Amino acid sequence: MEYKSLKTGWTMVLLALVFLSCSNEKYVRPQKQNIKEVVFASGHIETEDQYLIIAAADGYIEKVLAEVGMVVSDGTLLGEIEKDAPRAQLNDALASYQDAKADMDPDSPKIQEMVVQIAVAQKELAQNEELLNSYDKLVQTKAVSKVDYENQLLKTENSRKDLTILKDSKENLMRSLNLSVQNANNLVQVRRDDISKYSLKATGRSQVLKTYHKEGEYIRRGETFVEMGKGTPIVKLFVEEGDINSIALGQKVALSVNTYEDRLFEGEITQIQPAFDEEEQSFIVEARFIETPERLFSGTQVQANIMVAQKENALVIPAKSLISGNKVMTKAKGLVDIELGVQHYEWLEVLSGLSEDDLIAVEGVKN
Repeated sequence: MEYKSLKTGWTMVLLALVFLSCSNEKYVRPQKQNIKEVVFASGHIETEDQYLIIAAADGYIEKVLAEVGMVVSDGTLLGEIEKDAPRAQLNDALASYQDAKADMDPDSPKIQEMVVQIAVAQKELAQNEELLNSYDKLVQTKAVSKVDYENQLLKTENSRKDLTILKDSKENLMRSLNLSVQNANNLVQVRRDDISKYSLKATGRSQVLKTYHKEGEYIRRGETFVEMGKGTPIVKLFVEEGDINSIALGQKVALSVNTYEDRLFEGEITQIQPAFDEEEQSFIVEARFIETPERLFSGTQVQANIMVAQKENALVIPAKSLISGNKVMTKAKGLVDIELGVQHYEWLEVLSGLSEDDLIAVEGVKN
């Protein structure tokens, strides 16, 4: 951009304001220049989406893999908290799950015991039913007594009930074993979720902005481990109350970044927050880089000139030539009144009363 320095007010397009003077340098001529009105603001760089990685468990930090400035992908491990206890709990849960699955195997002792009992009951029922059929024929010929027949009938019914009970018992056993497997598997998932809390990972492609702990330190649940940022860099600027009405979306901004002392970067206003920030005692506006620096760090301090207006071919004179508020001493016409426009501590805009052909005294020097 065409700014040389960052100041509040109006600034010249040219690198320096040079006035033509007469030979003894007591007089200068007004000049036509392009001038721009700027609002000064200070602020810092943030990323579009900043987030904190918070510890979800208590413990000593076993590993710190995060380094400030490093860019990582989604799910990258940034640190680990010591997890001997939850790892042991997970192993116990896995062992219980394997035991539960083994009990569900058709050849497991619990199931085989029920299978054998049912087979015996089925065989006994078959024998009783066969004998009952024989008695049913014999009782009609009175080859067996009615009492014997009724006893066999009762015995057969009891065998049938016993078989039904055993089958129901097997179904209940299978349901119980299946529930045990489900519960054991749920416990494994719970233990895995628990142990995952001891691994601190990035969310999405992002950059490490700040680290808060070192290896061996104790971290508590809810404490910040690292600060991360992702998305494009934005510039958060703090604007004074008296200047906020001059700010509009899309205005160009000259940005001076502290890590690039000898360069200015071009940007534009992208957001104006509607509420006054009590903590900063200013309004907050956001800008984005049009020309992005090669390397940026979140939190870097920035100074900005926001261009809010501009004038072309404005007639300007040195500020030190002004006398009594609105007069200048000319070589040809003596003391004349002038109408002032924009006023800067180094120069003044003249709206009427002078032309480019006039010679005016510097610092009130007279004929």
